[in-house]
Amino acid sequence: MTTNPIHKLSMLISLLIVCVLMAALDLVAATGASRFRALELTVNGESMVIKNRETLSLVRGDVIVLEKADIWPNSGGGSLINFLGYRNSWKDDKSEDDSYQIIDTSLLKNGWSVNGQTEKYSILIKKDHKIVGKIITNLKKPKLSTVELYVNDKPLVVLDGSSLVLNSMDNLKVGSVKSTEVSINRRLSVKLDELAHEENSKKFELKVFHGTYHLGSIFILLAGRQN
Repeated sequence: MTTNPIHKLSMLISLLIVCVLMAALDLVAATGASRFRALELTVNGESMVIKNRETLSLVRGDVIVLEKADIWPNSGGGSLINFLGYRNSWKDDKSEDDSYQIIDTSLLKNGWSVNGQTEKYSILIKKDHKIVGKIITNLKKPKLSTVELYVNDKPLVVLDGSSLVLNSMDNLKVGSVKSTEVSINRRLSVKLDELAHEENSKKFELKVFHGTYHLGSIFILLAGRQN
């Protein structure tokens, strides 16, 4: 019976691959080296997976939870996930493990950013006190673009930082709010703070937030006798 040369070559290649894999397993077992493969996390409640050396894109105000690091082999304990620039107030200050903590990106410390760039941060994965993986976080800083107001049911588009003078009897409603990051517009919120109250006027600041991050404001002066 004659063996097909192509079939024979295929068998040899398969055998070679198996031998290489076995050698790699033996090497890992002998050196005890661990390899980080991926990180499971949630961003604003949505699950995602980021592989080693990939870039995680976030926007200031995003809330993330670093759930699980896929480390192979993962025999024994001693693994942790450390987001440089974050420290949970209730945790031991000496602890570096930020896994399963609710991380508000609005609170990340600028001094821990990569090379002093406040838009890049590192997530380190450690095993037995050794760094086995790293993920770079690209943290964008959104700004307020416009706020759509309805004054007595008439639309008015106002830019960030603008000031308006209205009559105290005007009916005011807030419509759509837009930022420089379109992806977060549906998650923006507003808060109205009173700045000053005089007999014939009131001054307010309408603040726009992404999570707890303040994007910008518009200022409203209500003129006329106040109640």
